[in-house]
Amino acid sequence: MSLLDLPTPTMHAIASAWLDPAKERPILARLPFVGPLLNKLHQVQEGLLAHQNAGRQELPEVRELIARTTALDADHDRYSRGLHAIVTGIAEISDEPATAERYRTLRTALFPTGLDINRQGYLVEAGEPAFRERRLSDDDNALLAKTRVITPEGEVSLRNVLDKLARVAHALGDAESTKVRLRQESANESSRGPARKAWSRVVSHILATLDLEEGLTDEERRRILEPLESALSRAAKAKARAKQKGEAFDPDAEEGGESV
Repeated sequence: MSLLDLPTPTMHAIASAWLDPAKERPILARLPFVGPLLNKLHQVQEGLLAHQNAGRQELPEVRELIARTTALDADHDRYSRGLHAIVTGIAEISDEPATAERYRTLRTALFPTGLDINRQGYLVEAGEPAFRERRLSDDDNALLAKTRVITPEGEVSLRNVLDKLARVAHALGDAESTKVRLRQESANESSRGPARKAWSRVVSHILATLDLEEGLTDEERRRILEPLESALSRAAKAKARAKQKGEAFDPDAEEGGESV
């Protein structure tokens, strides 16, 4: 069975579940081989919708959301840079080795890969606050609460800054999800081919890499693969029906783009 036999909306629904912090992303993100591929999956998912809408003017609501996500992403990135710089700076100027080490430990919990989070897709950035909170120890949280920064705008704790970063990330995720949904609803299918092939290549790579992962339980593997396997089974039956009728097989026309 070929991934290209799937309806385009089904492709989108499967990848959305894999990228959603409330669904399968926490499982996939922790895997050493598959986790780094999630940003590429988000890119081809965006490309799928962009190619679907090629030659079609964006809806006014989508244009507004593009401007909003751009602004929110800029806020997200500057808050990340600022928080990273403050924690790093305190560690650098501290004359007490134990104190310096506490701030370096805090920085690692907040930004385990440095500022690489600022180079990720919007939905990845949106999902990071939940992972970040789970990485923080009691000592990290105490340090965030009691470390305060005084500026001409007033006094603020590092916890306040981190909470602001989380609010911006969540707003970014909401706006991006709405933008993706609106683009999908208004999609022009005439130019979907190249984007579908790109999606298929990335998902094929993820599936092959998934076989190398040893940290998955049977239940986690079922959650990830069962919707895709069910969709492929439906697509195979639809393709067989088209062949019996002597008709050309069009995944979207045949299945109507049912969701998973």
